[in-house]
Amino acid sequence: MPKFSILEVRHPEESLTGAPIALLCQRDDETRGTVSIIRLRVTAIRPNRHSGRDMATRFAASYDSQTGRMSLSSENPNDGTGAVFIDPERLRGLRIGSYLMSEIVAWARQWPDAKVNHIRLVELQATADNIERRAKFYAYLGVRFSAGDEPVTASQLTHSANWKKNITVTTLDDFLTDQITVRRELDECRRTVEMLRAELKDKPVPSLLRRAWWSIFGRNVK
Repeated sequence: MPKFSILEVRHPEESLTGAPIALLCQRDDETRGTVSIIRLRVTAIRPNRHSGRDMATRFAASYDSQTGRMSLSSENPNDGTGAVFIDPERLRGLRIGSYLMSEIVAWARQWPDAKVNHIRLVELQATADNIERRAKFYAYLGVRFSAGDEPVTASQLTHSANWKKNITVTTLDDFLTDQITVRRELDECRRTVEMLRAELKDKPVPSLLRRAWWSIFGRNVK
């Protein structure tokens, strides 16, 4: 995965027709002694310059080659704590967490014998419906919840591609190229409309045709 990428996310129920939300995803890899860390940070791209800034969603995972322990939700694989949240709330339920966790699982499987820490919900997450939903999510990845279970190894984690149903990933370079291309096309259309308007203005066009032209194009030309 490149350091920067763009996620175009559609609502699962409108994956073919809905307008996508554009998210900037940043990946950072770091090594601290025997500990390897991956961080994924996702921020919504503002639709215009005057829009307010959203909170950033952050996922992190870590592995200690000395202890052989791995955390899928923390930068410290040895303290047994960590948390995973999707913020703001409007981004939940869009499989963004599934995408980020699939990237973490792919990273984790570099060390197939690593023992993956159990997942524990913090108090705010431990509601009945949330426990069931998160249990299904992590169980699909092969992660255990109960501390009484034998820890799984990284090789037993499941790489999910469910996010592909409504998320498209592109490189930052390709995204910017597409935006520049669209802007150039819009500028060309605007120039064409201006030329047509000037030509029609100087020619004896019947008033009915003139009114029809303005009803179609006039309101969209500034």
